[in-house]
Amino acid sequence: MLNISKFLSLIIALALSSAVFSQNMDKEDLSKNAFLSTKTTPVSKGYKNTKGSIYTNEEFKLGSVIVDRKVVASNVGLRYNVQDEEMEYKKSVSYAGSVANVVKKATNVSVRIGNDTFVFLPSTDDDYKDGYFLLLEEGEISVYKKYRKVFVEGQESFNSYTRDVPDTFKQKEFYYISKNGGELKELSNSRSKRKKFFSDKTEMSSYLKDEKLNLRNEIDFIKAVKHFNKV
Repeated sequence: MLNISKFLSLIIALALSSAVFSQNMDKEDLSKNAFLSTKTTPVSKGYKNTKGSIYTNEEFKLGSVIVDRKVVASNVGLRYNVQDEEMEYKKSVSYAGSVANVVKKATNVSVRIGNDTFVFLPSTDDDYKDGYFLLLEEGEISVYKKYRKVFVEGQESFNSYTRDVPDTFKQKEFYYISKNGGELKELSNSRSKRKKFFSDKTEMSSYLKDEKLNLRNEIDFIKAVKHFNKV
């Protein structure tokens, strides 16, 4: 009788241990996917006879998800739906499912697609709307690029000598800047106004002159910002 009692106690202990282990596994799985919202979206959107795309890249690209500056998912499939301001997610680039998940929109969640890092910034005023911004440089001066998709309605041909013009999604790019962690402001395309951002440090004047930088050019402007953040 004693042996049976010990046996039953052992069975109960193993069952409880298994349940606890299972619960821990469930919590671990949930924590791994905590960066995903409850929303899903079709992989294929039905925009027929339309030029352009609602995405920066139509195909999913290899990327990673970062939460609080720590990578929580790597080698996953990601693409940026500019029209809906959503980051679409698949377990892998080759995953053949017809539905994609959507990454949570939160300031502590960012995504890296290839070499590009996108951060989600909520609106604080009328200067910009909630959305994802491509981080170009981060530091005392931080610079972001904003993609927008503009829908242009097509036109039917007037006669047999002309062709139909299809509906089109055109991509536009805007630049935003934040200094000393301040508010995000749209960056003017004026050379003189851009130059004012560097006036705090006297050595920048000679640097800009020696390097012959065109501050209206993205590459040159980012080069100037990188130097400013270092000196």
